[in-house]
Amino acid sequence: MSNVNLDSLFFVRLVKSVNIYFSKNYKERGEEMDVKKKFKLVEDLEEEEFLNHYSKEGYILKSYDGITYHFEVDDRLVYYLVEFYFKELSTFEIRNYEKRGFHLVAIFTLESNGYYYYFVSDRKIMDSDRNVKDRHQKLLNSKTRVDRFSSIILMSSFLLFSYQYFKTYNRAYIVVLLFIVILTAYYGYFYIETIKKLRYYFEIIETREGMDDHGNDERCSEEG
Repeated sequence: MSNVNLDSLFFVRLVKSVNIYFSKNYKERGEEMDVKKKFKLVEDLEEEEFLNHYSKEGYILKSYDGITYHFEVDDRLVYYLVEFYFKELSTFEIRNYEKRGFHLVAIFTLESNGYYYYFVSDRKIMDSDRNVKDRHQKLLNSKTRVDRFSSIILMSSFLLFSYQYFKTYNRAYIVVLLFIVILTAYYGYFYIETIKKLRYYFEIIETREGMDDHGNDERCSEEG
């Protein structure tokens, strides 16, 4: 191989190495970054913590499509408040958030009924900042549907395979019954967690309503 060919090969490899280096650094320190992640309705606190982490890394959320979070570089340290509503918020309602120090950065519209609003603030989020009425109602509706379906399927399956086992004494049915028991326990765990979350949301709703009633009483006394 001639020296010219060797020099050309060395140059090609050098260019590839440089491209790989800059490509890697662009992903690590670039102005934009995409992260694929999905959270359930009840994982609002986990989603906020996830977003807060990237704020600490120097990124702010610009959009979310239900699968991918799109971030851009921003040195401001912010804290996220993720709100769920059945209806689209009006300009007046969004301005009320702004008056309280929350600025809208992204909106995600569900294919079904609902909207997720992503707000940021320069202070940590308190439970009293959250409006969880619609989130509580959606979770309650979902729980009711799942309860009906799961209870019917699990109970029917258990009774059917129990009957088949005592009828034939086939050990294969024992394996199926054990699987149903494990599945029931797994469902029971999430059922308990859902109940805890519903109670948590309900306590926030009660607290906010109490604060609103107190504010109304003060206004009435001032007017009187």
